[in-house]
Amino acid sequence: MSTSEFELKNIRLLLVEDNPADARVVERHLKDAGLTHVTTDTVQTASEAIQRLQQVEYDLVLLDLGLPDAQGLQALRALKAVADLTPIIVLTGSDDYKQGLVAVREGAQDYLEKRRVNAGMLSRIVSYSVERNSFHRDLVRATRRYQDLFNNVPVALFTAKHDGSLKTANAAFVKLIGSAGVPVTKLNFLDLFEPGRRAHFLGLMSRQRTVEGWETTIRDAKGGELHVLVNAAPLYDSTQALDGWEGCVTDISMLKQTLEERDRLEDNLRQAQKLEAIGQLAAGIAHEINTPTQYVGDNLRFLKESFGELDSVITQLVEAGGGNARKALDSADFDYLKEEIPRALNQSLEGVDRVAKIVRAMKEFSHPAREKTATDLNRAIQSTITVASNEWKYVAEMEMDLDTELPSVHCSPAEFNQVVLNIVVNAAHAITDVVGDGGKGKGKIRVKTRAEGDWAVVEIADTGKGMPTHIQQRIFDPFFTTKEVGKGTGQGLAIAHNVIVDKHGGTIKVVSAPGQGTTFIIRLPIGGTKTDMDAASAGAAA
Repeated sequence: MSTSEFELKNIRLLLVEDNPADARVVERHLKDAGLTHVTTDTVQTASEAIQRLQQVEYDLVLLDLGLPDAQGLQALRALKAVADLTPIIVLTGSDDYKQGLVAVREGAQDYLEKRRVNAGMLSRIVSYSVERNSFHRDLVRATRRYQDLFNNVPVALFTAKHDGSLKTANAAFVKLIGSAGVPVTKLNFLDLFEPGRRAHFLGLMSRQRTVEGWETTIRDAKGGELHVLVNAAPLYDSTQALDGWEGCVTDISMLKQTLEERDRLEDNLRQAQKLEAIGQLAAGIAHEINTPTQYVGDNLRFLKESFGELDSVITQLVEAGGGNARKALDSADFDYLKEEIPRALNQSLEGVDRVAKIVRAMKEFSHPAREKTATDLNRAIQSTITVASNEWKYVAEMEMDLDTELPSVHCSPAEFNQVVLNIVVNAAHAITDVVGDGGKGKGKIRVKTRAEGDWAVVEIADTGKGMPTHIQQRIFDPFFTTKEVGKGTGQGLAIAHNVIVDKHGGTIKVVSAPGQGTTFIIRLPIGGTKTDMDAASAGAAA
């Protein structure tokens, strides 16, 4: 016995008939037809039928249209509303042809006149209706599963006519373009593209018939730009003429941003590696310059001291040599040389001392070690300011108020130097925005240190243009910058925050207002963080 035969003989039927005699006739017809495995439940009103249909899944309903609580097609409509997948055969005493047509149009499987129904006819109609509805129910359920899948899949799916007007679009598509509340049929797929990209899409469709992995940009309903991947394939009508497209749109804006940030990070990493190499090279060059600078300075001091002795000897020789010696000395303009040579030697010594100072600062600033150690913050600040002098000396005067009683601070001198450098360079740029290249006078950068209990405090203030509150809230964010392209990467203050707060357990805050300059206040624990102290104790114990 096949599955279909088994299903045909096990039918659960709901008979809605208010006339007991008619109900008995129907039951006898079913029995005479050999449908012995039909289970029939009989009710006399539409309300009872609705209640049964809400509780039990029936294979078929036989419905009389002359019920006490529902007349005509009212009963059919009421039952279809609660059981749209259950087949309903109208079994009525009326032979109204037009009513029969309307009933079928509104979902009835068939329209039968009671007095013309016999056992054979009823058997065939019931069997055919149940079998036909079995396929119909499977189709409807499959369609609904497809619709659920279409609407719930997280990929933006669409179908469009050849003019671009949308036929269907799932929830992900509506969310992507931000068109909630607008009927899909009011939207046009081609309107998402700018004219040039629209023409490109249509060109791809006309040449290739498909679009695969096309990376482009679209505008959402609010005018925002989205980076997307478009995949589309043609739709054809019954004559095989192009009728439109179907496809999907994938938002890759976050991926695009991530890739751009990765590229930027790689560029910054390469730049950092280059700068680190330059720093190490600078440290080596500073070491090499240091030795000749020392002996040049020593020789100049020797010449300065020797010239004083030589002056005395020459004076004595002139006195011993008489008039001829005096005349030779005057012709050599010795008085001028006596005045200018010491001055030239002093200027040379001053220049050599300045070079030596810069070289020492370069050596200290470029030291590659990042280990934490007892650090003289004042000396580190002086070295960094000397190294950075080319950034600020043309636009600002430097004022330093360094506490000579400030104890050594347990920190990484190289990283602290980098923080001071970043803030001083930013201060110089902020002042440049006010005074230009120095033609309007110079601004001021003030650096101050002091101890507050267990903390060392460093303040770096400038007389630049200052910052509004919304800028202050973001200055420590990676890649955030208000500088023009090529002048800033947005990493300087992010690095400063990471060094001071994350690596050293300190704090860094900014005090600023438009037109009133900016002050950065850095606080570092003098003895280092608890982790540093635990590590030091463990090392001592070992």
